[in-house]
Amino acid sequence: SILNTDSFLRTYGSPVQLWRGLCAFIAAGGILIFSQELARGAIKGRLHFWKREISTGALFLLFFIVIGGAFFTNFLGDLKTRQTINDATRRMLIVQSTIETILQKVDQGVRSLSQGAFIAEVFDDNVGSEVKEKANATLDRYKESFGYSVCYLLDTQGKTIASSNRNDADSFVGKNYAVRPYFQDAMRGEQGHFFALGLTSKIRGYYSSFPVYDQGAV
Repeated sequence: SILNTDSFLRTYGSPVQLWRGLCAFIAAGGILIFSQELARGAIKGRLHFWKREISTGALFLLFFIVIGGAFFTNFLGDLKTRQTINDATRRMLIVQSTIETILQKVDQGVRSLSQGAFIAEVFDDNVGSEVKEKANATLDRYKESFGYSVCYLLDTQGKTIASSNRNDADSFVGKNYAVRPYFQDAMRGEQGHFFALGLTSKIRGYYSSFPVYDQGAV
């Protein structure tokens, strides 16, 4: 992980493959010149037959060392690659588990909110402002407790009738989200899950929904 292609390039400003090729070229040239001198009998005197045999053996040994080194280097590279993949997989599983835990917490909170105090009552057209204020207070409390960006209620037409961001410039109150899959899931009596860019907030996030029931009606 220290002596690799990237670190060599950063340190010396040239790819290691260039220097490998240069060393191989020099070694090949030296071996060629040496073998030619042997063939022409330029090395005389104390160079006997057994020395030639040793020289030939040394050349073969050098060849196998180079080949063996290449295979060993590739083996180490593959080993490091497998280790890196395994480490990345473990980290990915940890991140996945963390995200799933967070989303489950969001879904559980939304399910609990659908049964919160004054939530079902606010859908009654005849309720006074006091009930609506208490419903908004419930939304504010869940928003702070669970760390949500915003909590809001939609009527059966998809229109927002209460929201924790009601006093903000980008308030959801009065906005219609009937086109959103999470609203359609809730209208079918199911928990909704949706990753999307906010129509009003323009912020990407995770949207979770759950139907609000009052005496058997959604």
